Amino acid sequence: MSNLKTLVEFIGLESTNPKIIDWCEKNELGKVPKSVNANQGEKYLKDKINNLEYKFKFDIINDKFSPPVSPKNDDYNFICYLSAIIYNDKKGFTIPENFWEGYIKNNPDYDDYLNFFENPEIQRNGNVFFEKRLNEIASIKVWFNKKKNKPDAIQLEIKEECSIIEHHWFKVLNQYNTTKPAYTLLVKWLFDNKYLILPSEVYDLQLSTTHNDILKFTAEHLKNHIWDNQITNEYCLRSFLYEIASNNNIEVSETEKVNVYLPFLYLKSAGILDQYQNIRNSNDQDRFEKSDALAESTKLNDIQIQSFLNTLTQMFELFKKHFTPYSFD
Repeated sequence: MSNLKTLVEFIGLESTNPKIIDWCEKNELGKVPKSVNANQGEKYLKDKINNLEYKFKFDIINDKFSPPVSPKNDDYNFICYLSAIIYNDKKGFTIPENFWEGYIKNNPDYDDYLNFFENPEIQRNGNVFFEKRLNEIASIKVWFNKKKNKPDAIQLEIKEECSIIEHHWFKVLNQYNTTKPAYTLLVKWLFDNKYLILPSEVYDLQLSTTHNDILKFTAEHLKNHIWDNQITNEYCLRSFLYEIASNNNIEVSETEKVNVYLPFLYLKSAGILDQYQNIRNSNDQDRFEKSDALAESTKLNDIQIQSFLNTLTQMFELFKKHFTPYSFD
């Protein structure tokens, strides 16, 4: 097994890169995937001798690799990259003495890990989780077993963010998004409340409620997505955005729930949510086509747009009132 300094150079390389291909042939890892399709998501090559797994995938939440690239523009097969190299101590394998060369001394103990990593996380079983950024795209994670005084697992990987609203929701030709302005108006709401991490001069420019204007803004300043590293640390904002991006409810009491699904809030502001749901729940064979067509044709006027933005504020206040903190908030 090579040392960390060698392995980190492979992270983020395209699977067809000659360095990757030569390395896999040299270590008899098998055939490197040229691409990964949407159903597969990721592929692994196993180094049984060194107890390592090489993970290749295309859907990587890092601006250097996003959005995914389809060589044939078919939105099905995508260019993939070496996203992670994973070591698990399942067979009693000992990490080579020179693995940490250039980072930590040979055969490091727990104190050496503490000195190298920042903000260790103590787990329930007393073991410790470490993480550190090694370069522009790569980070390393270590699950340290205090009883064994060595790691149970090490994962070298592309550093990824947490996705809240992905690029396809801002895609003009996305036929599955029938309420496209709901997502651009969400950007407007985040902007108006200064929940986006943007330079002050960008906020000085203001932002209209026009769908195309917001699309242009989202492409220019947000790279056509909303990730957790793009929003402020406003209390439970991340959790609220995760909820409205899914068809979820706020539990106001044991018997009362309030739906906060973004498209439904949009259709409600237009005054057609009941009509939409009645069509959706009917026995008509073409009910989905009819309901989708209704949603797609719905455009809010200025008064309805303001009502939608006000509704987002009201739902956020309600969410904060009933929010149970998660580990990431």
